[in-house]
Amino acid sequence: MRKSLVLLLLLAPITAHSQSPITIAPSECVWHAGDNPAWAAPVLNESGWKPLSSWRIAAYQPRMWMRCHANLSELQKATHPALQVSQDGAYELYLNGTRVGQNGNLRSGHYSLDLMRTFPVSPGKMAAGSNTVALRLVNRPGGGTPPEIAAGETGWLRDRRNSEALASAEGFLPQAIGFGVIGVMGFVLLGLYLNDRSRLELLLLAVVCWWLAMLRLSDFCLLAWVPLPDQVYWAIYTVGQTVEVPMVWFVFRIARRRVPMVFKILLVVSGTYAFVCFSIAFFPVRGNLWVTAFYTKWMVVVLLDLAILATASFVAFWPWNRIPRDQRAVAGCAMLWGLIGVAWFCSDIWRSFAPASNDLYTRWESVLLDLRAFGTITVIIALIGLLFREQRRTAQERAVLAGEMQAAQAIQRMLVPTTVQTVPGITLEVAFQPMREVGGDFYQCRILPDGTQRILLGDVSGKGAAAAMTATLLIGATKGRPGDSPSALLQHLNRALQESEIAGFVTCLCAHIAPNGTLTVANAGHLAPYRNGEEIALDPALPLGIAAETTYSESIIQLAAGDTLTLLSDGVVEAQSATGELFGFDRTREVSRQSAEEIARVAQSFGQQDDITVLTLQFAPAEALHA
Repeated sequence: MRKSLVLLLLLAPITAHSQSPITIAPSECVWHAGDNPAWAAPVLNESGWKPLSSWRIAAYQPRMWMRCHANLSELQKATHPALQVSQDGAYELYLNGTRVGQNGNLRSGHYSLDLMRTFPVSPGKMAAGSNTVALRLVNRPGGGTPPEIAAGETGWLRDRRNSEALASAEGFLPQAIGFGVIGVMGFVLLGLYLNDRSRLELLLLAVVCWWLAMLRLSDFCLLAWVPLPDQVYWAIYTVGQTVEVPMVWFVFRIARRRVPMVFKILLVVSGTYAFVCFSIAFFPVRGNLWVTAFYTKWMVVVLLDLAILATASFVAFWPWNRIPRDQRAVAGCAMLWGLIGVAWFCSDIWRSFAPASNDLYTRWESVLLDLRAFGTITVIIALIGLLFREQRRTAQERAVLAGEMQAAQAIQRMLVPTTVQTVPGITLEVAFQPMREVGGDFYQCRILPDGTQRILLGDVSGKGAAAAMTATLLIGATKGRPGDSPSALLQHLNRALQESEIAGFVTCLCAHIAPNGTLTVANAGHLAPYRNGEEIALDPALPLGIAAETTYSESIIQLAAGDTLTLLSDGVVEAQSATGELFGFDRTREVSRQSAEEIARVAQSFGQQDDITVLTLQFAPAEALHA
């Protein structure tokens, strides 16, 4: 007996705490559109008020009142009595004409997403019989159902609120966790993109991951009644509703195609829902109710538009029987993703066209949501894995290519050596700065059998390995031609380039300097050399590779002791600053008397855009050397 009494004493607070609340029935409530603070009074003529069963929010009148009459005399015995309101919107709560509390801002209509709030009241405010509970409401889109009011012990009501919030969010928790992981994977994709800026699809998929994660996590906050300002929720939703833009762009990007104009138009149409979300977040309450009411009439059109957008992956990879082997896995995942979207939006369209099926839809809605969520998560994870594998393969290929380019660079350095052959009396300096690992500029300095100094300078159109291969071909073609004059050598190189059938052209200049200082120059479209800071006038001629039977004239100039000669490629003249200004001929002429290294350095610091090659020489006759 003693043990039983102790147990009853221990359970007594729990039993008292677990008493059922008093729920105010809808039949005890009426409502009226408009706003009049006098409607909070305990006694009011309610002859013009409507029953709660006819509750309707009008776009032209977002402000309204609700009044309920209920017997709350049992609360006089409660230790900590309270009223609890379940409402999606801003409101003020009154008990027998006395303000009890509020949720949100009645002027703007913005409120907290804590949709079930508990307001403690003083036991002295309770009447012995019927009590009047009034709500002054400001409705925003989403508040389509009338409020629910309950009364009871404060602790019990708060436990009830927490229990219902947990039950509301519990079913969505796996989705929230899954999409949270997807959001983290977005940062992994961002890292992969930053490692390779040419892979824009990685950045687009990262944006899709972030947007979807924001949408689902904000939904979880809504279902869990997290006290988040509704403006923050709708602002996140506004951003999230633009997810179709990076999603469509992504599928066409991985298919290596441009987004067709028709899909760009569809994206603009789908963006109208983002505008609706924006209006809910930032427009005045009456304005966003008008926007929402107008948009609801065209909801089916937008859903149809979204269903068509979901077919982007099928269109991007059409015809499907011609998808390259290395793209089939990615294409399959993208099309499965599109199929999930088509199925979801078609179910929404079906519900809009067949209102009688809403009960069936409601019954299966949670299942459809789960299938859509986990199907999307699975597809995104598969896509991330496939893109990561492709990124790794691309990195390996680039590593192999980098090794090959280093080998090509070494070969070019051997063919275009840093040390040059010079005859007595000539001081020669060379600066060679390729734009990339290998370049299309080439030069050659040879001593011919009769003691003549040969200088050959050329510039292949284009850059990189292809240009370097052409330059290597021409350098090889000069072998065994010591008896050719400058014009004859250019004609031979022109024929060699024509016979090789390599596309493009080459500008080239050949100069012979005899021991007595006689300079013989033939030019094939190259920049003229500078003598003592002044440009030498040469006859114009076509570059190599343009026409097979081109002939090249020769210009003869007598050099004097101490004369300087500067030969350079157009990488100096075409150097470009950050503002788009060219280095130009005037600056080139001003620096032409400086050393080759200095000229190349000045042009490179100005803004190198092409291969830079500079040769400078100073002539001193043999007799001057003996003297």
